[in-house]
Amino acid sequence: MSSVLVSSLGYSLKFPPTDGTGAPERTASGGRRDLSCLQADSMSLTALVPRNNLVTTVSETPSLFFDIPQTRAKTAELVLMDNQGNELAQKMIPLTGEAGVMDVKLPATAKLEMNQIYRWELAIICNSQDRTQDVFIQGKLQRRELPAELVRQLETSDLPQQAQLYAEAGIWHESLAIALRLRDTYPNALAGLLQSVGL
Repeated sequence: MSSVLVSSLGYSLKFPPTDGTGAPERTASGGRRDLSCLQADSMSLTALVPRNNLVTTVSETPSLFFDIPQTRAKTAELVLMDNQGNELAQKMIPLTGEAGVMDVKLPATAKLEMNQIYRWELAIICNSQDRTQDVFIQGKLQRRELPAELVRQLETSDLPQQAQLYAEAGIWHESLAIALRLRDTYPNALAGLLQSVGL
């Protein structure tokens, strides 16, 4: 069982190190910056992922989390592909224009198979008539099976302990999703988790 002291105001999370060599960038690329629909003084579109840009999960249909900058764009698009680049699912996402963390759940039809590597791409559509102006970001996704002992530990743990157990097991999605749910009660948990992967 995790030794984390969840009663402490200093409760924090840490994700184990990952090798980021050869991984896609976690911040947006594509499009010409001078034509971009992002505000000139705003942060880049950023995926909330580990250094290796691989989102690990135990869910068939997980969410992906992004830090969205202020933008004039009204729509974003998420595409899920297999490891050969074949499109499996596509989802259009309305944007409010405001900056903040966005939770994008995969379509229910896109059920991840165990241990397969998938690729995803999120594009902010700056001009629907000219998609070369899209601001986009890419990454990888993998569903993993948990050891039986870890499943038993999770069943008897509260949310802060579950987040710690997932993090220690290298399961990014569930650890981040719980940290986001707990950010008002345990703000250091989310900050520590993001900082531990260089975000």
